[in-house]
Amino acid sequence: RAARPAQHEGAVARRLWVNPANKVCADCGAASPEWASVNLLVVICDACAGQHRSLGINVSKVRSLKMDSKVWTNPLIQMENVALRAVPVLWP
Repeated sequence: RAARPAQHEGAVARRLWVNPANKVCADCGAASPEWASVNLLVVICDACAGQHRSLGINVSKVRSLKMDSKVWTNPLIQMENVALRAVPVLWP
């Protein structure tokens, strides 16, 4: 059974921002990030999203929290929330 998209435009960001760790960019600390690297499981700001894109999709797969609704399934959102609690432990 294929996973269905979790949310409509903007709802993914609102769900992820409930977690305090998701309210700031994982790279630079900017407030209210609207992008994520779905394979690295981190939320990032607009400026850092550009840097991640320049790394190539083999390193970081950048997706919008507001515009790319099809990629955001409920399991992926749950993984983002769990992973971001562990980021300070993994990458201090």
